[in-house]
Amino acid sequence: MQPNTCMVWEQFFYYECEQLAARFLQETFEKKNTAKAKALAYQAAPKLSCAIRQAHEYYRAAETANLLIKPLLSFYGIACLVRALLVKDQPEYPSNSSVLKHGLSTRKLKRTGFQIINDVAVIQRAGLYVEFHNLLHGDQMSAAMRKYRVGDLLGIIPDVTNSFSGLGVPSSVVQLELEKSDHECVWSIPSSYFRNNSWALEEYVAYFNQLDPPDNAGRSSSDGNFMLVRKAPPGLVKLTRTGTHRAHPLLCSDLEGNWFLRVPPS
Repeated sequence: MQPNTCMVWEQFFYYECEQLAARFLQETFEKKNTAKAKALAYQAAPKLSCAIRQAHEYYRAAETANLLIKPLLSFYGIACLVRALLVKDQPEYPSNSSVLKHGLSTRKLKRTGFQIINDVAVIQRAGLYVEFHNLLHGDQMSAAMRKYRVGDLLGIIPDVTNSFSGLGVPSSVVQLELEKSDHECVWSIPSSYFRNNSWALEEYVAYFNQLDPPDNAGRSSSDGNFMLVRKAPPGLVKLTRTGTHRAHPLLCSDLEGNWFLRVPPS
């Protein structure tokens, strides 16, 4: 395995032991004032431990697998880690058989000249994807969020955009530079990023603020965490973001640690 990958699994190794997993779950449930925390923890520990071990084996196999099956093994590894998160949050998961399925299907259009990039991935009403969405966002997934064109999904993954560009999949990410400090983060974004819409720069800033989660100091997006830097080198637009570096819905990175910004919908 790659060095960084090994470091990640060293953090998970603790939870592969059922006894230690039970202790961790009990502490977690007690912090949330869950009734019968100890009993629920010991019931959930085998599920958490097994999910972590299975995920580890899927990723281990994916490291040496042929490219033909590497994505499939990685997918099942991710699915196992998601199930582990669900067990941590929901002691009685799975509560019924409907939440055990992946909950993802495609239209599988049958016509001459069909390409996978034009297919549509559909998230079903029940399954792992919906449960994970509800865990992260605390609300139900709307109907508008259930259908995605495969080409659009591939276009927002920095590591594969070059590979799929020959198939007519346009990249929907732009590389940027991040300058981090204890009090703020500076985003240096190519000017070309701002030509994808007819918005003014101030509208982009408002959009970034709208999507921005609260920082460590509790400042919300309404406080205007993003501000435009008026003086920037030619070809660049600079934004300052209040607070320490943290996640943002439009921000992503590739496997080499380079940062990218997803293009807003036009």
